[in-house]
Amino acid sequence: MSALLLDQAIAHVRASFTRAQVAEVREYAGEFSAEEVAKIPFNVPCILIACLGWKAEKHGSRLVGRMTRDVRLAAFIVTKHVDREQRMRQALMLAEALCVVLRLWVPEDVPELLQVAGLEDDPRAENLYSRGIDALGMALWLVDWHQCVKPLAPPARLFDLLAIDITDHTVQGTPDTAAAPGVAPTVTEDVQFNTLPPAA
Repeated sequence: MSALLLDQAIAHVRASFTRAQVAEVREYAGEFSAEEVAKIPFNVPCILIACLGWKAEKHGSRLVGRMTRDVRLAAFIVTKHVDREQRMRQALMLAEALCVVLRLWVPEDVPELLQVAGLEDDPRAENLYSRGIDALGMALWLVDWHQCVKPLAPPARLFDLLAIDITDHTVQGTPDTAAAPGVAPTVTEDVQFNTLPPAA
């Protein structure tokens, strides 16, 4: 359920900014920091969107009921400029624009499977300045928010749709000595994602 909400959030944010305004919008696997900059390639200015978790929601303002989930999403805004104030100001303005974009967003339900509500409240924005980020000539801001989702399908069907089957074809031990000289062994993985059917 949360993955479907994340997909919608990424698509909505990407559609809300031109490539000149935001060079890259994409999914990110966790919280972003200075230590992560050298580990992943990205183009600036960029917005990295992550799902940070969820909890049961019984008293939501937009969506209530059994199995309703309050999902916390986050967008990490990264800008770069030789001037510290300029890069901070650019990130600040993108954070403000993103807050408006998110607050006005009307998500789409996934027919017969998932109901998706708008934001529970205004997004929260925070300057994540650190010496490490500043030393790289970058500014980093966080925008985070909460949205509720509710399954429209029975739990058993949801499990089937979200299940993952992985078949591992690797064999522990040494490579076959009969293999032709200079031919490297091949390792394959067969991963089957039971994805949701496309919307009609």
